[in-house]
Amino acid sequence: RYPETAYGEPVGVNSSGDLPAHLATFVFPEGLRPRPKHLVPKSFSFVLTEDTGTRVYGAALHIYDESMPIHAFADAVAEELEEGQELPAWLQGGGDEGSVDCVYFPKCLVLLSHYPFHDLFRTLLKHIYLLSLSEAPLPLERFIQNVVTECPLPPQGKIEVRYHLTGDTALTISRPPPNALPMARMGFRGLFSALSTGNIMSVIGILLQEGRIALCSKSYALLTPVSEALISLLFPFVYQGINIPVLPYSLLDVLDAPVPFLVGLNSKYLRSTPPQNRPHGVVFV
Repeated sequence: RYPETAYGEPVGVNSSGDLPAHLATFVFPEGLRPRPKHLVPKSFSFVLTEDTGTRVYGAALHIYDESMPIHAFADAVAEELEEGQELPAWLQGGGDEGSVDCVYFPKCLVLLSHYPFHDLFRTLLKHIYLLSLSEAPLPLERFIQNVVTECPLPPQGKIEVRYHLTGDTALTISRPPPNALPMARMGFRGLFSALSTGNIMSVIGILLQEGRIALCSKSYALLTPVSEALISLLFPFVYQGINIPVLPYSLLDVLDAPVPFLVGLNSKYLRSTPPQNRPHGVVFV
């Protein structure tokens, strides 16, 4: 964690600067699962809401740079199994021809902020990860400190800050004026690529009527951009319902809440849950 102690305006859920209690649930929405093959790094954004209603915006980068031989992992899992339980099929091969030899474990880099610079945060995490793999001229912590404590927040609608993480990487930071469309730092391309104009107007109408909407996508990286763009288009109105762009599977009970919400789900929920078993009154998009 950096910084190790809170200072200034805390980024946690409470005034002590503690990290959100359910942060790991949102960082790994499907749980912490080992993989039988190495995966390329993947990033996505999410939103947490404090008890006071203040939003905390996060970016996560999943990496798989730690592994364990399949035999050792299978033995460790077997020791934890109860009587009658069996190893998963992909672990029973045990290194035979055609089976996996190693198990890869996920790790996650996370950046939290009170400001929705989603694209900027994802770019920063990718560059920080690449710096960790190279021989940087300065310690990695120095780059992180520069981002967290030394990069200024531009006033709304007045100036633009150009930030250089490395010599050949220039990032732009700006905020719209208060009387303009709210900041949708991921743009609207994802929204208009995923939905037709007619469907977008229908979803906005449901939001204005305080309906319950669940966005569904195979990619977690698409959920937050679409959700943020929809809320931005409500201007000058401000959305007051529950907004969880990436809803962890352990919190699916939120779909039964009798209050307005806009949440995001992996589309495999639609494949695994028959229509008759889904919550009534929820519009799945």
